[in-house]
Amino acid sequence: MPSYHNYTSSFSFDLDKSTRPDWMGRVPDQTSLASLSIPGTHDTETFDLVHKTVYQCQNHDLKTQLRAGLRYFDIRGRQVIDEAAGGEDAAPVIGIFHAQVYTGYTLEDVLLTLFEFLDQHPTEGIIMRLKQEGPPVRRKPEGTFDDDEEEEEKEEEAGTTAYKTTFEEAFNHYRLKNPRTEPGSTKHLLVPWPSPSAPAGAPLLPTMSTLRGRVLVLQEFPSAPGVSYGVPWESPHISLEDLWIIVDLEHLEEKWRAIRASLEAAAASPAGSDVLFLSHLSASVGVTPIEAAGGPLEAVNGSMIEGMNDRTGRLLEKSVRDGQQGKTGVIMGDFPGQRLVDAILARNAWLTG
Repeated sequence: MPSYHNYTSSFSFDLDKSTRPDWMGRVPDQTSLASLSIPGTHDTETFDLVHKTVYQCQNHDLKTQLRAGLRYFDIRGRQVIDEAAGGEDAAPVIGIFHAQVYTGYTLEDVLLTLFEFLDQHPTEGIIMRLKQEGPPVRRKPEGTFDDDEEEEEKEEEAGTTAYKTTFEEAFNHYRLKNPRTEPGSTKHLLVPWPSPSAPAGAPLLPTMSTLRGRVLVLQEFPSAPGVSYGVPWESPHISLEDLWIIVDLEHLEEKWRAIRASLEAAAASPAGSDVLFLSHLSASVGVTPIEAAGGPLEAVNGSMIEGMNDRTGRLLEKSVRDGQQGKTGVIMGDFPGQRLVDAILARNAWLTG
């Protein structure tokens, strides 16, 4: 059975055993994104935080996730003001964070990895949630970080930004000015979205023919009035399950009920609903991410608690055995494994034959 840090789970940890780099190639061009069952990750870039149990949510890097068949990625950024590189006068940098913890990667690293994959696998499409995780942070010359709490307070009081560059402007620097990411951004980012040429009333979610070779942004950062970089995170086109605050292990049952309700709603919704269902298998606060995913190491009140990855995977496998069809939407987990990916993708059989 797959294991990691002494945790064992049939549906977790062995993502490197999964090889599904071209599965979208079997999906018909006219299929809406809303009709798919898609595996993904929560806090995608946290795989190197091996000594930070509260913040590590993955144990395989982005390239491995892509090769395994994952197509949804949760990218959370904060501007990094690097004093050694010139502070706010330097080119903007968006570092990838989990709350206040730096993963060691930047948006440039993420984009280059996604673009390289799409160049090699043009039948595939990617969904990238891009979230502004917090205010800018300053990196001192010695490499340590300081949160700009005082600057954030100034911004709130004045109703304006206290920085030379907004998160939106930093993102556009990667799109339009960074010589390493601009070519790939022009080729692969589905921005602006929706397309200015789209007719009134057209579906917001793209079809596979539009998504192939592209990255659709789920936008969770402020932008100028009238400017859209993708599907707004808070939107009638997104149905979100994200009950992530779980006070203790005993309350994981509440999380499971929320996941199951979301999956049932996704399966029951019309194929052409133009709504993307997002179900998070992740939880934290009173539990660690790995406990929620794979189940705790020890019994609780005399009983072993099954993790969310295992419960979800077993539910999906049973649904396929029972002949149930219909989409799951996006299922994003912590520490997903090969069997969970297979269980999610099996729910696309009604589309791919």
